[in-house]
Amino acid sequence: MSSNVFAGIDVSKDTLEVAVVPQGERMSFAQADDGLSLMADFIQSFSPCLIVLEATGGLERAAVATLAARSLPVVVVNPRQVRDFAKSKGILAKTDKLDALVIAQFAQAIRPELRPLKTLEAQESEAI
Repeated sequence: MSSNVFAGIDVSKDTLEVAVVPQGERMSFAQADDGLSLMADFIQSFSPCLIVLEATGGLERAAVATLAARSLPVVVVNPRQVRDFAKSKGILAKTDKLDALVIAQFAQAIRPELRPLKTLEAQESEAI
């Protein structure tokens, strides 16, 4: 995938807010099986070169697993990196929709390196 399309996903307990740049597309999905599938369909339709989510204490795992199962280029980053990036751009407000856009812009500007995702078993054993 050599496109210059980047997706950012803000994850919460109930929803996944997705922003795609440079298209400026945004969409909200339920944090449930059907929502995860629809979210992956939506993102996949743009053929992104990178999808970024913040580590959120495990809430991101289902979304990451769904995207990885489709062989999409997904990386989980430290939320502090995204927050520092937002501050550097003068963005101090915090809403889920804005956060998704900032994460997508972070992906586009910083291009964090893709690294192998941990297996579900490794993630679960770390959570214990």
